This record gives sequence, C-alpha cells and structure tokens, in this order.
Amino acid sequence: MTSTATGVGPRTHTNAIRCLVACALGSALGQTMVVPALPSIQERTSATETGVAAIMTWFLLVGAVSMPVSARLGRKYGDRRVVLVLMTLYGLGSLVATLGIMAGSLLTIVVGRVIQGVSAGVIPLSFAIIRKTAEPSRVGASIVMVSSMLALGGAISLPIGGVVIDHLGVSWIFALSVLTGFGSAFAVAVLVPPSAREPDVRLDIPGALLLGIGLAALLLGLAHTAVAGWFAPTGGGLVLISVVALVAWVPYELRVVSPLVNVRTLAHGVVLRTNVVTFFIGSAVFGTFFLLPLLLQIPVENGGAGLSATEAALVAVPVAVVNFAVSPVLGRMGTRRNFRLPVILGCVLGTLTLGLIAAAPANVPVIVTAALIWGVAFAGGMAAISNLLVQVVDERQTAEVAGMNIIIRNVGAAVGTQVAATMMDVVISNGGLPIRGAAAAFGAAAVICLAATAAAWFIPKATTQDA
Repeated sequence: MTSTATGVGPRTHTNAIRCLVACALGSALGQTMVVPALPSIQERTSATETGVAAIMTWFLLVGAVSMPVSARLGRKYGDRRVVLVLMTLYGLGSLVATLGIMAGSLLTIVVGRVIQGVSAGVIPLSFAIIRKTAEPSRVGASIVMVSSMLALGGAISLPIGGVVIDHLGVSWIFALSVLTGFGSAFAVAVLVPPSAREPDVRLDIPGALLLGIGLAALLLGLAHTAVAGWFAPTGGGLVLISVVALVAWVPYELRVVSPLVNVRTLAHGVVLRTNVVTFFIGSAVFGTFFLLPLLLQIPVENGGAGLSATEAALVAVPVAVVNFAVSPVLGRMGTRRNFRLPVILGCVLGTLTLGLIAAAPANVPVIVTAALIWGVAFAGGMAAISNLLVQVVDERQTAEVAGMNIIIRNVGAAVGTQVAATMMDVVISNGGLPIRGAAAAFGAAAVICLAATAAAWFIPKATTQDA
C-alpha cells in the first residue's frame, strides 16, 4: 500500500470534513427527495408512467458512470477541483430541473436530472481527499461520517420531500438543491485544501464508454423486469447487452496502459471478497428498504398496521438519526480493532432484524425497533467496508475502488428490489394477503443477509496490507 498523505491541521481537516459531509448529503438527498413529487410532475407534464420514471432512472445511470470517471479526473486534475466542478454542475442541473417544472417540460426536467447525476462522484472523491490529507488516526472516523450520509439522505429524503411539496410547492424540490449545490461548491473552494495532481494520467474514454453501456443496460434491464417480469424480451435483451459490454470491458481494461479501473485490483484478495459482501448487503438492505413504508401502510383489514403515508415515512427518521449518531463510535471501533468486525456484526444483526420483521410484519413497535437496529447494522457494515477498501489499496486508487464498490452495491439493490417484488407477486397471485407477501420478501432478504454474513468471514483480518 502506498501512502502520500500530507496531513493538515486539525481545524482545517474538521472544516474540510464538514464540507465533504454536506456535499455527500446533498447528493444523497437529490437522488430520492423528488420521489414524493413524481405524481405532481406527471400531472403537470402530462407524462406517461415510463416518462416520469426517467426522472429517477437517468439520475442513477449518470451517477453510476460518474463515479469511476470522476475518480480518474480527480487523479489528473486534483480531487478537490473535480468535487468543486461536480457540485457546481449539481446546482446547475437543479436550476434546469426547476425551470423544467415551471415550464411543464418533462424533457427539461430529465436533462436537469442528468446534469445532477454527476454529483454521485463526490462520494469516492471525498474518500480520496480524506486519505490524502487526514492524519492516519482520523481517516477511519472521517470516512464513516461521509459514508453515513448515503443512509441518512436516503432515510430523510422522503419526509423532507413531502414537507417541501406541502408547504412550498413542487418546484422547490429542485430549487432548494440549487442553493445547496452552489453553496456546497463555494464551501469546497474555501474550506477543502488543494489536492495533488497527476498530469500524466490518461483518460480512458473507450473504457468509460464500455462500462457506461454495460451499467446503463444492466440497470435499465433490471428496472424493466420490475414492470414486465423476469423473462420480458426488452428486459432480457438489455441484460444481454450489458453482459456483452461488461465482458468486453474486462479484457480491454487489462490490456490498456492507463485503465479507467484497475481490474486486477478489483479481483485481488480483500477487495474482491469485500465487494461480494457489498453485493449481498445491497440486495438485502436496499432491496427491502423501499418495502418498509409500503408494509406499514397495508390496511388493517388486510392484516397490516394501517399507517398513513406520512406516518410510514416518519418511521425512517429515527432510523437515520440513530444511524448518524453512532457513526463516530463505529469509526473508533474499526480503528482500534479491525474493520472486518463491524462488517460481520452488521451482517449478523441485519439477518436477525430482517427475520424479525418477516415474523411480525404487522407489529409496529417490533418493526420500528428492528429498523433501528437494522439502521445501525447497515451503517456499521457499509462504513467498515469503505474503510477496509481504503486501507488495502494504493492511495491513488482510493476513489476508483470506492466508486466501483458503490456501483456494486447499487446493482445489488436493483437485483434485491426485483427479488422482493417477485416474492410479493408470487404470494399475492396465489391468493395470499399483501402482508404475507411483504413477510416473504423480508424473509428472502434475511436469507441474502445470511449469505453476506458467511461471505464476510472470508475477509482477511489484516487491515494495512496490499490488496
């Protein structure tokens, strides 16, 4: 492992971390805060269901490609400079989307979302900045703080979106992001120290195109199967295109002198095993996260809790608060012991809590308690995974390896979402109540999380060696 961390003063480091945390939270909120506004946007633009779904789909697709490309650009031009550009583009995209809502133009909104989506590259670049500038004793806890923003943003985005729509109007969903985007860019320029550059690094454009086609086809294909089923021709065809593109991408990256992603690093030791665990966690946790509010809203006459949409969304808030509160503790645990331990504990607790929800799908206190533990387990596991990867790869590869890990988690989430939806459909189509379908979906997630637990045992205990 190569390290060239310069170290900065404690005050400078603290201010930089606060800034990077704000950038990560803004990007996470931008991903899903728009969800409560989709019905209103559909009405204003007279869009079809497929058309309005593009508002979410293109953000995710651009974000997936942005992470490895941003990592490469960070090496060539400096991580801080690229973060500054990404947050400026996030603010610009938010402005375009706001104008689109005001004009009732779906195309303009989608263009704005495409521009917004590049902000996903902020997360891996933040890890690289921390790695290069922080004192070794502070790296672990700092990465945990930034990583926890993904879960926090996902948990609070829906309630915040609902409040904004009810009290300010639909256009403010994006208008607020204009302020946070440009504000974060200004903060980066002022508070984050300059990053070293590697002018000789080449931009792997063919590799980026192949990876982009592969990821776009895969995510679009999985999204299509959620509507038309696993064996729909369109979904299957897109997945096939994805397989061809990704299979071609791997040998190309192995041959090229300056690859977009070092495939040999991804296939080596700790990195490979950690990414396998990440896929399972993404499938289990993200795959069922969208089910939690739906489960709580199932009517009482159908065996559910019968909560309103607002009440169900608010259940996620304490989960997010506890998640954020325990992040520093988890960082210290991993630094003092080994980040492998929080990964294993997180998987074990995730298995137990998901199984508990499956066993008592109508008991609100049980669900809330399980979700709180589940949130802590997820925060600990994912933050520890980020630190494991950071500790075992060359400093120059921090952003690209972290970015690929997030992509793998998102692919796992897409697969898990489809698995959960399929479990519910099978139960309901055979005459079962929706509450039983949801219980089956959480039960399947518990089994997947158990697989993650088994895989986590194979991650080596060493934390400061080459991958």
